[in-house]
Amino acid sequence: YREIRKRLPKKDLLNGSNLMVDLKQYLKANPESKVAFEYMIAGLMLNKDNAEIVNLFQTHKGVQYADYPILVQQVGMMYYLYKKGDESVLKQFNISKEVFEKFKNFYTILDINRNNVALAQNQIKAEYGKTYWYYLYFGK
Repeated sequence: YREIRKRLPKKDLLNGSNLMVDLKQYLKANPESKVAFEYMIAGLMLNKDNAEIVNLFQTHKGVQYADYPILVQQVGMMYYLYKKGDESVLKQFNISKEVFEKFKNFYTILDINRNNVALAQNQIKAEYGKTYWYYLYFGK
């Protein structure tokens, strides 16, 4: 029972009116909750709020990862693009070489087809249709 009690939240702050507000409050009260942290990230990704995701990773230290999940690394690549190739971003998000190379390819296809978005989307969908980048550029 001791292990289960350790995982119980210190405070139950959910009121159901606004999930993102609830998650933010819950995470503040229970900073080690990996589930709450990942739900928060997922919600921010669905809202395409890259700035807030980066802010969350910079300010929240309750949950640590040896390797960030692939989708978080994909957000990190968007931040890398925003920061105009700042190498520290690659370290901050522990971006793998594979994710880095895939993003370069994705972005190259977008760049080549910048005047024909439909063509870019068709070329990208097969390989990148399940990435955050695809959702960010083409998702509704």
